[in-house]
Amino acid sequence: MEGQGEIQSKRKSMRKRLQESLYNALAEILAGYNVQRLQAAFFIATSFLQIYGTIIWSEEKLDWDNSAFTTLVNHFFRFLRILPGIVYLRSTIIFWIAFTFCTRIHNSLGCLHIVVGLAFFTHVVYCIVRKRPYSKFALHWVGTCLVHYYWLFYGPSLEILLSVNLCTVEGVNIMGDTIECYGVGHVFCIVLADIFTVLSIGIVIIIAVPSQKVHSSANDFLAQLENPLRIELVFYRTFVFAMTVLEYDYAAVFWLKYAVMFALSAFFVVQYFKYLPYYDYFVSLLFGYFCSLQLWVLFCSLLTFVMEINGHFVIMLVGAIPAFIAVKYVRDKRFDSIFFRQAENTGSELEALIRCHAVAELTLSKISFREEVQLAGLVTLHLRECKSKECPLHSLKSLYDPCVDAFASDLDQTNLCRNLIFKKYFAKHYFDSALSNFGSSPNVKIAYAFYMFNSFKNVHAALLELREAKKNSPSPMQSFEIYKLE
Repeated sequence: MEGQGEIQSKRKSMRKRLQESLYNALAEILAGYNVQRLQAAFFIATSFLQIYGTIIWSEEKLDWDNSAFTTLVNHFFRFLRILPGIVYLRSTIIFWIAFTFCTRIHNSLGCLHIVVGLAFFTHVVYCIVRKRPYSKFALHWVGTCLVHYYWLFYGPSLEILLSVNLCTVEGVNIMGDTIECYGVGHVFCIVLADIFTVLSIGIVIIIAVPSQKVHSSANDFLAQLENPLRIELVFYRTFVFAMTVLEYDYAAVFWLKYAVMFALSAFFVVQYFKYLPYYDYFVSLLFGYFCSLQLWVLFCSLLTFVMEINGHFVIMLVGAIPAFIAVKYVRDKRFDSIFFRQAENTGSELEALIRCHAVAELTLSKISFREEVQLAGLVTLHLRECKSKECPLHSLKSLYDPCVDAFASDLDQTNLCRNLIFKKYFAKHYFDSALSNFGSSPNVKIAYAFYMFNSFKNVHAALLELREAKKNSPSPMQSFEIYKLE
């Protein structure tokens, strides 16, 4: 029995060491996910513009006016999606270069990538098992490549891979005259491309998950609360580009694609205003704008079938301005309905976390005048409507901050919005309320633990909440967040 117990103990120790090593490797990979605000805006804009390109690039299906501006716009969307640009240039060489980039196996260069990738993977696994240091730079580089692939290259590469299944694209045999249509060489390329298509979809789904974090990050402007939007967008982009490829051979697919895109675009707009993704206001607003603008682009595109109007692109661009104003107005109204609410009136778990994080952001030492006005309104509302005699916010003398070894009464009492200790406890009150209503949620417990450690340096309270979160069946990514905080 003792020997069996020792074996189980060794297995448990090995499993724990392997988990810690994998989490360390994942942390280094996710370090490559961190992007700045302008870079995040570029990723979002490029991703949606590629989708827009599947709508407005075709001069044959959509009867745009034949102005020089229209030609310029069509060329922009052609080359942004890569495959239509290759077809327009009728370049077999460029197609094979792009296909090689997508599969990484077609020629000796692709084989070299596979050998290097397998060697790197073997190196990491060996170092994890043997407790030896591995290359953190390489893991960081992998994370950087993955986030770029997700936002910039997934759509074009998927379109190139799927186009191999066709004999010709717009009458052009882009694979070259040496490849017989549906011959042995073509069938081999089809099988190869389909295998990498499935792998590509799986990889992108995996990439989409780690961006969902229970707390904001100053280094990652693409961080957001856990919501299904990122995964749903993966399937949506896959559908759009797959249908676009099928359009080359089957004209009826054009109408099916447009009908589904209309329905899903409206669905994503509703989802956006429900979840308010991304912690950063600018990035969140930009994402919502491009989601909503897609409906306008679809409407203007279909308008060409029923009306003869010159300058459709001008109408589209002019309408984009009020679309931005409308999205900003509705988003701000939605956020205010969550933000200016008593802490006790939590609503859903997601709304409670949105409010907690928003209030926590206002506890920073430097906030804008607009944010100070927001905080002043929220504090006034709370002090006026809170009738609980046990609420500590009514007595500044009871609010102690060990970080500065002072009470809130020792600081500015005339303007509570500039009293850092009061602001910390004010945000803590919202986390306490969320915890009392959703005490079994690992997300709430992890967010509370992060705030207690980050604002009060209260390691004991943070560890206590993390241990409780472990008991509530956390998801793999929640377990990873717990590991990082511990």
